[in-house]
Amino acid sequence: MEDSARFLYLAGGILVGILILTLAVYLFANFSGGATNVENQIAADQIEQFNSPYVSYREKEGITIYDIVNLARKARDYNERNGVSYTTDSGHISVIRYDAKRQFELKNGKDLTNTTLYRKDDSLINDFLIADRNEITTTDNRLPQYICPGDGIEYYEWGKIKKISFYKK
Repeated sequence: MEDSARFLYLAGGILVGILILTLAVYLFANFSGGATNVENQIAADQIEQFNSPYVSYREKEGITIYDIVNLARKARDYNERNGVSYTTDSGHISVIRYDAKRQFELKNGKDLTNTTLYRKDDSLINDFLIADRNEITTTDNRLPQYICPGDGIEYYEWGKIKKISFYKK
């Protein structure tokens, strides 16, 4: 009888030990997965915050060449600060301006962040500004308007903006 009581205590102790180990493994698995989810959410929030100045132009009314040039300068500064060049596909941001309306086959888009075309002194970008100012009509006295359509923004596979395109209305 005494031996059976000891055996029951021993078996109970082993079962309690297994229960505690199982609980510890379960809690570790849940908490470690939670940290990964938090890290993923932080990364997603950072990408969304980075993209927000560019995405805000999607389907926006009243975009002028000045808005496009300011956005291109922001993208160009980012590209230069991070050492990404126009010729590589390693995180470069492009801001494209098209002269024509969207329904035409467009091969004349100009990437305003291409530093091989547009020097730091912005002389060629200033040509775009002057050309659009010359298009002001006397009837409405407004600069030509542009639009970034819903599909006018492309992203890298990791979610960061790759290219934003503007078309003359």
